[in-house]
Amino acid sequence: MTRAAAIMLGALAVSLVTAARPPDASASVLCLVHKKSLVVRDQCKAREETLTPDRQAELGLVGPPGPSGPLGPATGSLRVIDAVGRDVGLVTRVGGYYGDVEIVGQLTLPGRSAPDFVIGQVDADGLLRDRSCDEVAPWYETSTCDGQAYADCRFGTCEGIPGTFFAQPILYQSSTTGCFFGDPSETRQGDFFLRRQLFGTTVQQLNQQCLFFNQGTVLGQPVPCKRGGFCVDCCIPAPGRSLIPVHSFDASLLGTPRFRLSK
Repeated sequence: MTRAAAIMLGALAVSLVTAARPPDASASVLCLVHKKSLVVRDQCKAREETLTPDRQAELGLVGPPGPSGPLGPATGSLRVIDAVGRDVGLVTRVGGYYGDVEIVGQLTLPGRSAPDFVIGQVDADGLLRDRSCDEVAPWYETSTCDGQAYADCRFGTCEGIPGTFFAQPILYQSSTTGCFFGDPSETRQGDFFLRRQLFGTTVQQLNQQCLFFNQGTVLGQPVPCKRGGFCVDCCIPAPGRSLIPVHSFDASLLGTPRFRLSK
């Protein structure tokens, strides 16, 4: 094959792989059809040639390695510092529209005899409100859905096996408190109640949803929602559950906002 033909074949391969293969396709091999065109398939057909990595290199589809790029920043150089200069934690991930970060640090949480490694998402104001305790712990022992809150570990928010957590997750509870999952030894089994917000176009529809369809108790008065209807919390029976408690801690243990990034 001439050098010009190899270059053309390489360009065709790039265009076919990029344009013809959808992101979720399961195709994994490159096939040469009639010695003049390339397709990507799960498996090449009988009269097509499967292009192995060696064969691709032979045809000029694989070039030599490029020069090494510059070294990146040293791992662990970015940290979160609080308003009084105290270290909050090591940044492990940066993300979010407003630039929140995920951190790993150490805290001695209530009821614990020694510091735990903790992991959480923070912004300048402290623990990120988008990850709240209410979302992960909507179960209660009372029919009014108040008091001690519980989480269901079956849905991946917590773990019911001792030693599973590599670092203890901490979440936002209020401007002054955070929360963390209890020890697996605290797991409770029995009948609980689930606090769930219901939406309806009328107050009558909300009451019907909570009382008739869910055999629940309406909590408070329905309020107008941004979606153009009404919302109300409903406390719904949830029998036969195995749940783990979620405990509060003073958010000042983590640090004093406003937080900032530092190297």
